[in-house]
Order: sequence, then C-alpha cells, then structure tokens
Amino acid sequence: MDIFEKTANIIKAHWKNSISRLKAYFKKLLFPLYLFPIKLLTYSSYYIVKFVIKLILAFIGLIIDTIKYPFKSLKHFLKAVFFAGLGIYLLASFFVILIVLDNEYGTIKNFFCRNPDYQLKKSVVRIVGGYSEGSGFFIADDRVITNFHRF
Repeated sequence: MDIFEKTANIIKAHWKNSISRLKAYFKKLLFPLYLFPIKLLTYSSYYIVKFVIKLILAFIGLIIDTIKYPFKSLKHFLKAVFFAGLGIYLLASFFVILIVLDNEYGTIKNFFCRNPDYQLKKSVVRIVGGYSEGSGFFIADDRVITNFHRF
C-alpha cells in the first residue's frame, strides 16, 4: 500500500468511529424518553458553560500575548509603537470629526429625528378669522407661517 491508500484508510476509520460515537451520543440523549427534557437542559448548559470558559481563557491568552509581543525584539517593539501611534491618531481624528459634525449640524438627536410627528403636531395651529380659515406652523414664539386661506 502506498501513502495515499494508508491515508484514505485512516480517514475512513476515523469517519466510521466518529459516526458510531455520534449515534451512541444521540441514543444516550434520547433514551429513556422521559428524561430527554432534563438531559437536553443539562447537556445544553454544560456545553454553554464549557464554551464560555474556553472563550474567557482564549481572551486572557490573547491579552497576555498582546502584552508580551512588543518585548520579544526591537522590531516588534517598533511595530507596536507605530500601530499604537496610528491608533491614537485615528481615535483623535474620529473625535475631531464628531466635534465638527456637532458644530455644523447640532447634537446627535438631529440625525435620528426623534418624535418628529409629535413635534409637528405640537407646532401646528388652526387659524380662523372672519370668513377664512387655515392652518399654520410656529416658526418662532411670536411668528406663524400659514397656508393660503379659503374664503
């Protein structure tokens, strides 16, 4: 047998072993049937807790590697200084853009148009005078802009 046949046989054996283990897992999960809800709950919680613990450990390892990386060599240190400076520059640029947008267009509330229907209903007035009637909008405390009055 050559290397390809050996590798194919190893893959087939591994695949058959995995399938048989999966069948046994589902059989153990489903039978006896009256315990299925409890098993489903406990198995699900087990795998969720296992995933969260692995995620936390991976995140801690990532933080440790991030702290250790610049001190491995001078080249790594210079890279870290460059990217830290670039990050600080981008963050400062972002804040400058926010300040310019705030000065030009007002606060963030103006972008999302909160309750425009309520504000419009609050500022609409009905004007009745003599033989005419119409509507208008307050544009200032003492100014109303009106539409054409009907006679």
